[in-house]
Amino acid sequence: MLESTSATLAALFLVVACGSSTSSGAGSSGSTSTATTGSTTGSTTGSGTTTTSGAGGGSAGPGTVSGSVAGQPVDTVANAWFIGASDDPAHTTVIYVFSKPTACNQITKPGWDSTISDKTGALEMKLIGTTTGKYPIVPGTGAMQGQASVNFTWSASKGTPAENGGTAGSVSLDTLVAQTQATGSFDVTFASGAIKGTFNAGWCPNGVEP
Repeated sequence: MLESTSATLAALFLVVACGSSTSSGAGSSGSTSTATTGSTTGSTTGSGTTTTSGAGGGSAGPGTVSGSVAGQPVDTVANAWFIGASDDPAHTTVIYVFSKPTACNQITKPGWDSTISDKTGALEMKLIGTTTGKYPIVPGTGAMQGQASVNFTWSASKGTPAENGGTAGSVSLDTLVAQTQATGSFDVTFASGAIKGTFNAGWCPNGVEP
């Protein structure tokens, strides 16, 4: 009688143990499926937002920057614009990155570096070319096809804006959608300082060089 009771209890323990294992496995599988679906949906939505950006950065943000120029830290990107009325729009791609909020309609007249908010850092990247790729920076204004001329200016509402010319480094133009958007990265060395970062520039059709 005792042996029979022991055998029955052992059988019941085995059934309970198997049932618990099966229940746990089903719950784990369901949790994994839900997490994967959520991740995929979020990634797709984020990609769409980045592609359709056209307001100086949009939801994806206008870019990032770190470093200093002429002894002043540069760590904020408020707006980035890909301008349409540069000195030579047919052969160049000109992009501006601003440290303080600067609307497209604020850079449509020559001399805007004296009329935008005082002490705004403005990074000008003038690429001699209209295709994606890596553009090495050359000092001065003698950039040739496939090269870049870069300047960083601290705007000034009084006096002359302080301009700093890039002496070395490069600008990488990763995507260029005509009259829509330009994205990429930069790594620039100046006589005093260096900065690096990324840009996600919206289209500013009437934007000009200062």
